[in-house]
Amino acid sequence: MRERVISDGVVTLRPWRESDLADMVEMCQDAEIVRWTRLPSPYGEDDARRYLADQSRCAEEGTSFDFTITDASNDNVLGLISVRIVGAGIGDVGYFVRAEAQHRGIGKRSLGLVSLWAREELELVRLQIAIRSENVLSRRLAESCGYRYEGVLRRWLEIKGEHVDAAIYSLLPDEAG
Repeated sequence: MRERVISDGVVTLRPWRESDLADMVEMCQDAEIVRWTRLPSPYGEDDARRYLADQSRCAEEGTSFDFTITDASNDNVLGLISVRIVGAGIGDVGYFVRAEAQHRGIGKRSLGLVSLWAREELELVRLQIAIRSENVLSRRLAESCGYRYEGVLRRWLEIKGEHVDAAIYSLLPDEAG
């Protein structure tokens, strides 16, 4: 497998670095990111260090591939995107973009790049995204990248100790994305 750096000249997806820890902690204070994700709250430096160690180990094991989304022109951290292997040939995608980088196409570019990478490099036969049903912006992002809505899995996601409904989206190799 080639080095995990993907870029379209506007955004670059690369592995997280120790130097990104402060950005990770700062992003994870955003109430909207906390609302829609499984991140612990409050999120501190110890959480970020554990995440960094876990993502390195998981990448080596081939079980999860986490990327920092950066501005290709200056390497500023804009968000996170990951592909977690959940079954034979199946990857589960997760993402968030920091507030000041939203509504600029960063999420769409990043999801498109990671989806293509996962299909080509990991040879996955299915990519899927489980989104809290009420998260309209994330659902629109998935749809804008060719992911197809499959339905709702009731009480599928556990977020902050609560089981909530998840809208499920998928992308197969022969579909646009």
